[in-house]
Amino acid sequence: MAKWFQADGPGYEHMDEQGIVDLVSAEEEEDICDEEDADETTEDATKRAQCPVSHAEAMRMFDQCLTWLRFQPEATVSNTSTLVELRELAAEKRQSSRKQSKIDSFFSRF
Repeated sequence: MAKWFQADGPGYEHMDEQGIVDLVSAEEEEDICDEEDADETTEDATKRAQCPVSHAEAMRMFDQCLTWLRFQPEATVSNTSTLVELRELAAEKRQSSRKQSKIDSFFSRF
């Protein structure tokens, strides 16, 4: 089991179940705000309409799979690496689809 944790490399933290729940809860709240503020191109909107799973939801599912895999004695470094790579892909796509707020939008709240 120790080898499996060491194989992840830097940048990957190992959370307990409560940490995962807290992370997912925070991301759900953030996603609600992001969906309201998102400025997607027509092509992005079309692709998103075709895929019933959001990038954030995919990240959560990969996190759950990684948690499940952690408790499987048959798990290999290759299995884990593949799931981590797919989770990172979902994270990159989620980040690239976010819109940067304009500075004047902060002043319109007052």
